[in-house]
Amino acid sequence: MPWLADRPYFDTAPLYFWFAALLANALAWFGVAIHDAARLSTGIWMALALWGAGLAGRELFGRKFGRLSVVLVLSSLGLMIWGHHIAPAALIFAAYAWGIYSFVLALRKPLRAGFILALSLLGLLLGASWADAVLMLLMALGLFLFKPWRRLAWAVSLSTALVLSLPLAALWGYALSEQSTALFQTWWRYHAWGPYGGATSFSALLAPQFLLATLLWFTWPVLPLALWSLWINRRDLRTKQQWVLLLWLAFAMLTYLVCAAFPAEAMILPLLIVLSLIAVAGIDDLRHGAASALNSFSVLTFGLSAIALWLAWGIVLLEAPKVLFELLSRYSSAELEVNFVGLILALVASVLWGGVLLRRRAIGRKALTNWSCGLILLLSIFVGLFQSWVDSGKSYRPVGEKLQSVGDAMQVACIDAAELPLAPLGAIAYFSTLTIKTEMTDGCTLAIRTHQAKIPAHWTLVARTQRLGETREQFSIYLK
Repeated sequence: MPWLADRPYFDTAPLYFWFAALLANALAWFGVAIHDAARLSTGIWMALALWGAGLAGRELFGRKFGRLSVVLVLSSLGLMIWGHHIAPAALIFAAYAWGIYSFVLALRKPLRAGFILALSLLGLLLGASWADAVLMLLMALGLFLFKPWRRLAWAVSLSTALVLSLPLAALWGYALSEQSTALFQTWWRYHAWGPYGGATSFSALLAPQFLLATLLWFTWPVLPLALWSLWINRRDLRTKQQWVLLLWLAFAMLTYLVCAAFPAEAMILPLLIVLSLIAVAGIDDLRHGAASALNSFSVLTFGLSAIALWLAWGIVLLEAPKVLFELLSRYSSAELEVNFVGLILALVASVLWGGVLLRRRAIGRKALTNWSCGLILLLSIFVGLFQSWVDSGKSYRPVGEKLQSVGDAMQVACIDAAELPLAPLGAIAYFSTLTIKTEMTDGCTLAIRTHQAKIPAHWTLVARTQRLGETREQFSIYLK
């Protein structure tokens, strides 16, 4: 079970953290920091997800559509935000991508599809929640309603997946119950069903408006392209097997999101795969005017944004003009250091983007490629030029180090961190060696709280601290 300080992490099953820990331990031999190695694990899961999405696109619509499916997934704003987080969402994304591929492959190679579906279910059971695994299983069972899958071969595929995945997944639950019955019962009663709660706290439809408020921007521009694809292929939606499959998957995932009691942005990531597979069939038939508008918007927006990032980097580096430098310094008060590897990355990305613009291709594919590559260009320039500067401003390292110095000076046994939000709690525990406690904190003589917290009158303020780039979130250290 993963832990944040002394608090168990129940949001997902632990497979993502197992893999990240193994990678961190392996790369520690080469001097890679634990958090950097953990982020590399996200890159591996994302690569697997894109591979699965590409194979599904090729299997559905032909060889040339595999890479285009990947480009469509990469073009979404939501993936740009979540594609690099140290979070189990990357693993869940990969598991759904390969599960969808197994549905498509089952029509041609049912036994291989069964093995792939088994890995997908195992990934969801060990790295997500029962709700995610049940959704995958229900989508698989629902395929029996449609003639292409209503045959013995698909039954064999599904049976193979269940026989291989369920016993292996049960080992974790058994191990957890053997190690700590209390932890197992807490997980089972309140967290086993993920966004739907647990066995004794199951709930649904608490936030049906969430999807409407998030879906459009999160899936832009894939959702409009998918709707266009459905329109131009409307005569084939009931007759061709690829459309029957994709519409069923989209319906199942949308229902899952709408009914969830505790929805989150990352839950929309699997839907991106389905929407991209729907959209890929309509790219070549995109109207010239719409494609040209998207292409022009992409070139102008990302080109000007890239220039703005280069100018901002020069302003912060030279600290001039002073007015603009002071404006940018609000985001981080740290000194900007030139990272030559990052600088080369930003330069190469800029040159390659210019090469992409010059390549000749169909207008629909050109517009989509320019949009996707524009997003990658901005992310590459931002990471290459500003990574250390932004990290210095947004990292909780100064908070952890300040707490460490105060704790060492006062020689305390533990720190009372009750009511502290999860993000700073985990980061402070990571950046200090002190014992952090959130429960039964009467034995701790030192406490850390956010500045909004209500403090007992007899506590004495020892120090205040904050992140270098933060003005609103501040922390106070008290002697109890």
